[in-house]
Amino acid sequence: MQRSSRLTAVVCALLLLIGFADLAAQVRFYVPLHLSYADAGVKLRIEGSGVYGVRGMTAAVDGFTLRTETSALSYRVGSGEDAPAIQADSAASLTSDTKSDEPLPASVFADGMAMRLRLNDGVIESERKLTGRVTVQGKRYLDVEVNVDGRRLSYVEEYPGTLAYGDLIGVDARGFLFIEVQTYLSEVPLHVRREVVVVAPDGQRCCRLALPMLRYCTTERDLQIDTTGRLFHLMTDEEGISVGCWSGLTGVRGTALPVPEQFRRSIHFNDIALTSEAPSAMALSKTTTASREQALHIAESYVTHAYTCASGNLSPVDVTAPDGDIVRTPSWLVVGRNLRIPYKWGGFNTLAQFDAGLSSGSYTGDINTAGVSSHAVGVDCSGFVSRCWQLSNHYSTASMPAITTTYATWDLLCPGDGILKAGHVRLFVDHMMNGALRVAESSGRDWSVSYWSYSPADLEGVYVPCRYNGMSTVSSTRYPEMLSVTIEGASHRLTWACDTTGVLGYRLYRSTDGVTWNRVLDETTLKTTTTDYGFSGAVNSYRVSSVMNSTEYPESNWSNAVTATSGSEEGKVLVVDGFNRETGSWRGPGHSFSARYGAALQQSGYSVETVERKLIDSGVVSLQPYRAVVWIAGDQSTLDTVINHRERMALSDYLEGGGLLFISGSEIGYALVEKGSAEGGAFLRDYLKASYVADNAATVNAAGTPASIFKDYPSIRFGQAYAEDYPDELAAAAGGTLCMTYSNGKGAGVCYSGTFGPSPLNGGVVYLGFPVETIADEQTFSGIISEAMTYMTTTDVWEDVSAFPREFELGQNYPNPFNPSTSIDFRLAIASNVRLSVTDLLGREVAVLVNEVKPAGVYTATWDAANMPSGVYLCRIVAGDFTRVRKLLLLK
Repeated sequence: MQRSSRLTAVVCALLLLIGFADLAAQVRFYVPLHLSYADAGVKLRIEGSGVYGVRGMTAAVDGFTLRTETSALSYRVGSGEDAPAIQADSAASLTSDTKSDEPLPASVFADGMAMRLRLNDGVIESERKLTGRVTVQGKRYLDVEVNVDGRRLSYVEEYPGTLAYGDLIGVDARGFLFIEVQTYLSEVPLHVRREVVVVAPDGQRCCRLALPMLRYCTTERDLQIDTTGRLFHLMTDEEGISVGCWSGLTGVRGTALPVPEQFRRSIHFNDIALTSEAPSAMALSKTTTASREQALHIAESYVTHAYTCASGNLSPVDVTAPDGDIVRTPSWLVVGRNLRIPYKWGGFNTLAQFDAGLSSGSYTGDINTAGVSSHAVGVDCSGFVSRCWQLSNHYSTASMPAITTTYATWDLLCPGDGILKAGHVRLFVDHMMNGALRVAESSGRDWSVSYWSYSPADLEGVYVPCRYNGMSTVSSTRYPEMLSVTIEGASHRLTWACDTTGVLGYRLYRSTDGVTWNRVLDETTLKTTTTDYGFSGAVNSYRVSSVMNSTEYPESNWSNAVTATSGSEEGKVLVVDGFNRETGSWRGPGHSFSARYGAALQQSGYSVETVERKLIDSGVVSLQPYRAVVWIAGDQSTLDTVINHRERMALSDYLEGGGLLFISGSEIGYALVEKGSAEGGAFLRDYLKASYVADNAATVNAAGTPASIFKDYPSIRFGQAYAEDYPDELAAAAGGTLCMTYSNGKGAGVCYSGTFGPSPLNGGVVYLGFPVETIADEQTFSGIISEAMTYMTTTDVWEDVSAFPREFELGQNYPNPFNPSTSIDFRLAIASNVRLSVTDLLGREVAVLVNEVKPAGVYTATWDAANMPSGVYLCRIVAGDFTRVRKLLLLK
């Protein structure tokens, strides 16, 4: 290949520049593993977006696991001279029930144990109180910080305007950092240099290792380390798979290590990927105006679209359609409810056309690229981007250069732009902190429209950054964050947060079905980060965007959604959005999952309010006034924390007070137990009534146990809204009952009704070890919520509080935020001299609500703050030796 020859020359020139430094005697390189694709059980798929079959590697204490699309092959590598890799007994085949597209983890090693380390677009997350980040600033500064087991490891390096990307490969047992760095050789055409930088615990660089560009296969993680700091590099070429091993890298300082001689050539999957595409009837037309925010909204609608497949809509093997074309539908589709529009060779369907096609018996997608069938519906890569750019014609990638302008540099890409090559195109969504590029695309990677992120090396050689000529030249990335929606009479009170730099105002969007969003307020009147909106209808969800103050008034992408519903005031439920992670299985910029929960709860007669979890963490919102709490944990990681200490205390108090909790998520038990917190494990046992068994139940199917509350749900498919391959395996504990199992018999859910902690009051909890919102089937999703609420509310858990409480307590005020008055409950276990007062944040007393001796009992005080300015106030109770303080938020 001509390009490979050119890159070989570039690499050789670079080697001359950096010099062949004398290698320290302890630095060694050898190849412990080489496999043909046949021996590895890999059948390669060459598509327009890449070459698939080998996913990458995960790390182990003494080796690595080779991940293919169909298997996980574990290898041990001894410490002897040129030790070969020995396949371990843990090789596993992956089926459609166990496969997932969740990012492959790396590892940090401590106490001789490997900890799963997620490296997602600059966010570093794991257990054992490990946090970190990798930041690329302006192509000049690489900033890496890792905190593991109380040790702070950091590294900062300046580059001469060539820095493209950085990522953490791992941390060995002694605290040495291994960092992947990519620098630009040229931007258009795109050529990068990959290297590994090894950094000692004191922040000094040990060595810099050049990497060959041997990437015949589209791998997502080709670098790993083991506990001793050996570096493993997965390389692929035309013949098969090689794993190179470097040892002794931590024992040298200031050394530049060249590419081993036998690997001094370059090959890239972008050279191999198909450039042919489906014929289209497109006729070049005049460029029409498009909207950036609309492009992003259309992309999201394709990623989240729900639809139902009949058996006649599916054919996972080749079948001849009525028009004579061979059709094959993606294997991840199931009979019944699905999410995400599938890939269809030559497809250009709108969502309405897609749904109509299914109703008329068309096939759901078509991954057979030998011909274009009129009896299948979906979108291919260019059909999807053409729809996002609001084009009336299906422009092929070969035609897109005529309607686009190529940027000179990659940092000029704006949301809604394109990443284009002959044969494939991606819609650009956002720049990530470490230089990765988030996109939405319809591709052969998973045969659907999904969010992904790529490093510059993934786009090597052939991709260019471009702007559709009809698109605005300016954009906004000031994405707001929705914080809460509460019911205030006939209005919904909405609050959000946003970087207000250069922001003119905001646009508020409302939806009654969680799918169609209509603008109801705009920047001409919406200038602050809170508003009251008079609602109509049973279910109302809201999102907000910001508008920049410029001549074109660019609008940002939408925020996450919050939902409020009408229903019984006595049965008010608080939905806590505890899932703000965008770099794990769900990769989208914000989400609207609260809309589904709100609709399901409203069907059961409950009124709903939604808050972001940080308001629970800060004490601004109390759980106490709510009939039940529904906590969305998703696959929230330990970096962002699943349930932190303050939130656990709030939930403990709530359950002890007779509260009802429904909580689901795939990392709850993993985070509470495996990060080493005894207090977290006790909370799991005593309040969620479960014990953590394992991190990965290895299935995406579950069923209610016989005679349990979920007995009528024998087949539950999850992991459809976003991939989920680490559902927690659970067991019942402390009086809990197993109410759901995975298809392999492992525990999936626990329910309990009764007392919590020292309290005599009855409460209830239903805890599931996978994210319920990933269930595509609406009837199953709503049924699980309904059954859980029925179970908890029919156990008489909200009995009257005794006139003689056993403990002192100061409840959170309600409502909160409030305007102008709020109620504050408190309990006295014995007769006491009570002083209940309010101060501002400077400690100045602004009100005394109670100042007298009161007998044991339950009381309510009211504070009218009509004459006070907006802000945070502190309510303090002193009753004998008991003292407690609560935060009050006055918003006018």
